[in-house]
Formats: sequence, structure tokens, C-alpha cells
Amino acid sequence: MFKTYVYLAVMLGFLLSACSEGEIPVDGDFDKDQEAETENPCDASYVDCSPGTCILELGYAKCNCPGGYEISGYKCVVIADGDKDNEADSEQETEVDEDLDKDPDENDIVEHESCGSVTDGPFKGIACCKDVENSPPCVSDMEFSYTNDNGEFRISFEDLSGLWISGIWQDYILFTMTKAETYGFFLFNYKSKTVIRLGHPTKGTLHAHLRDNTIMWSETEEMDQVELTEVWSSLWTSSLKQIIRTKLPTSETAKFQQQVFEDDLYWIAVDYQGSDSQVYLYTMNENGQEEVVGNSTKSIASFSTYGNNILWKNSGNELIKYDLTTKQETFIFDHGWGYSDPIATANKVYITDLTSSPDPSSYCGASINAFDLNTFERTTIKQNVGLTDYAVSDVWEDWMVYVNCNEGNPDPEKDDRCCTGWGHGDVFLYNLTTKEEWPISASFGDQGDARMWGPLIIWHDGRHRENGEGHALYGIDLCLHPELKSKFDECKSR
Repeated sequence: MFKTYVYLAVMLGFLLSACSEGEIPVDGDFDKDQEAETENPCDASYVDCSPGTCILELGYAKCNCPGGYEISGYKCVVIADGDKDNEADSEQETEVDEDLDKDPDENDIVEHESCGSVTDGPFKGIACCKDVENSPPCVSDMEFSYTNDNGEFRISFEDLSGLWISGIWQDYILFTMTKAETYGFFLFNYKSKTVIRLGHPTKGTLHAHLRDNTIMWSETEEMDQVELTEVWSSLWTSSLKQIIRTKLPTSETAKFQQQVFEDDLYWIAVDYQGSDSQVYLYTMNENGQEEVVGNSTKSIASFSTYGNNILWKNSGNELIKYDLTTKQETFIFDHGWGYSDPIATANKVYITDLTSSPDPSSYCGASINAFDLNTFERTTIKQNVGLTDYAVSDVWEDWMVYVNCNEGNPDPEKDDRCCTGWGHGDVFLYNLTTKEEWPISASFGDQGDARMWGPLIIWHDGRHRENGEGHALYGIDLCLHPELKSKFDECKSR
């Protein structure tokens, strides 16, 4: 329920205490002549196409080699005598298994331990991270395997500590890693079973988001060169069609909780005015300049945007609707004990709150509620029973994924009570129209932070935490689920 909120609250507390007290302009008073900075993949230190030239193909660096030479990663190498007859076959394509109708085998494992340049799929032309000194974008080592006959799968790395899921769109999954050895954020493509690193391993990624064909993230300076009194982050974007890191011209503020909706970009940033600070919601206007959204006098804690509406939660635990057309703010809900980050859809906003908890101070006993964005009528979707929690994770069209957490741990010294910590929880799928529901993951340990897009659901999974492995990245392809595959049109063509 509150896992993402707690993470962001801790990050915000760190930024509020760590950043300098110098004034940062609220209205984007930076160099207006500054243009977006784009990293040209051909300028990377590992690219050496001589005696040929480097060209961009779909946003990737690619060597254009003269006669007698062939492409080898990001170099032009002389074709051996015995290979000249096979020059046309020198760039063999890697087969990608697109037969997703077959029943998954528990031992069906796809490994990328010795990845070279990817020769097929959405990441075609991107080199292996170990060959380019982890300079993004690059293909990262990983292992993919189905874990049962219902379409559940696991994405594995050597170390999955510090895992946070950042977004899902179509068959792309974005997640961040805060462990030093795997610092940064990664983009996984389910169809090709390939993952690429997008964040620099030596720089901090405060937050990232994926939607509508666009990735957006904030990135600090070099981690080993940052003083705690000078923490700030720059804003970057990349299109899924062309994986090119593009820096946006923004002021030096600590930026986090980015969100993308269609062509619009939003983020939260800390503004310092002497000894005081305020957290504002920003966007990029039509002139490519950052500007504050709304006129709130309270700091913005979290927000969700859909269509013409932005729903935000402020520092006073008030839920506010902001209309982008009329510029009006409308109060919806206030609960002193707090509630989860809002999830906005076309007509409703979903939250998890403690209104009916028998002991709200325990942060256990939460229910899932929805507010109509026109009438503001409140509807309870899942009602708590005692201290047992129901926590909404994501909503996609008529479907909701939520977490059912067991009753609170009697030991208050442990941070594993209900959904506030890492208590035992299972992921469920709920149809908002028919009121039907299905268990998605019922393994021991905490499962949560689930995200959904069509028949693809992803979550972080703690079933192996007792073995010291940290959270793993699990998901399910509902087109392989015996009962649920008939309920999604996307599965009919598979």
C-alpha cells in the first residue's frame, strides 16, 4: 500500500535535509537559449568505425564499413580470406522466439550471459554493456525463465537488491536498481526477452517513468563527486522508437516522480527559499520551458495524471483534482492518517486509505476506494476485515491489480506489518465491471508494487528474501493463463 510512498518520502526527506539553501527560481528562470542536449551514440569512446564511418540507424550507432571490411560490434575489421565468400552472411540475425502460444516450460530459460550487439528486435544494434564499459544504452546480462504453467515468469540478475518498478507500457517494463553494483535503471522487452541499461552506473537515478512511447527520468551528477549539500538532478527523456538519451533544459532542482501522458511531461521538484522549502509540480510548456502547475500553497507529495486532469496528494493529506483547461483546483478527500498515492483514470481516481481501520495508527486495515471525478461520489472496491489490508497497485481499463496483505505483525519493532513494510502479501486481479477476481501470485513472502498493461502484469517479489536474495522481478503473461487468456483481445492473435 504505502511502499512506494514510503520510498519517496524517505528520498524527499534526504533531499530536503541534504540540498543547499540557495534560492532556486520557481518559474524556470534558467538560460532560455539553452537547447536540449542530445548524446550522439557515434561520439561514444567505444565506437571506432575507421576506415569506415559511423552512421545512425534507428537512433543507434552503426558502422558503415568499406569493401573488404565487416562490422564487429562497433568496429570495422578486415574480412578473413576464408570468410569473404560469406560476407553477405556476416551479420546473422538472432532468432527471437515469437511462438508465445506454446505452453511455457518451467525450465524454459533464455540467457544473455555473452551478449554481443543485438541483431534483432527493438534493441537492434545496441552492444553488450561489458563491451562498452556500461555506457548506456547497452544490453545487460540477465536470465529469463517461466516458473509455472500459468504464464508466470522471473527476470533474474546477479543482484536484485534495491529493486523498484518504474512503469510498464505494452510489452516494455522499466525498473530501477539502487544497489551500487547495479545502480541505474533498465528497460526490459518481454517479446524479445532482452534488457538494456539506460542509466549511468555511476550516477543516481532518483525516479523514472514509462508511458506513451516515452521514457522520462531524473539523474544526478557523478555519484562519487556529489557533495551532500549540492544534490540536484537533471531531467532526461528517450523515445522507445529511438533509444537516444536527451537532456532537457531545466533549473538545478532535485526532481523526482516523473510522469508522462501522451506528449506532456510532469515532475515534482524541491524549491528552496532560504531556510524554507516547497515541493512543486512542474511541466514543460509549449515553448520548451519549465513552469509550475497550479497554485497550491502546500507541497505536492504525489500525483497522477490522465487526460485533462491531474490528481495530487499534498502535504496536508488532501486529495486535489486539478483541471488543466480551467486551471481550477477542487478538494476531494482528506484523511489525517494518510493514504496511498492516487491512481487516476479517465473518470475515477483510486486510493488505498485507513478510514475504516480499527487502528489507523498501526497503518494496517486499509481499504480500496474510488472517487468519481465528476460527482466525487465515493465507492468502496475492497473493504478491509480487521487489520487485514487491501492495497490498490494499478488500474488498466476495466482491470485492477491489488495486494491482499495478512493481519498486522504483533511485533511493532519489525517493519513488516501489513502493506506498510515488507509483510506477507499476494497479488490479485480484479475486474471492475464483473467484480470477479483471480489470485495472480500466492507464494510465501511479500509481493507488491504490481503494474499492469493488457495481459502483462509485473511485480516485485520477496519469496526468496529469507535466502538473502532480496526482491526478484516477477511477472505473468495472461495470454498463457488457462482461464484468463480468453478475456483479453490481445491474446486472440497469439
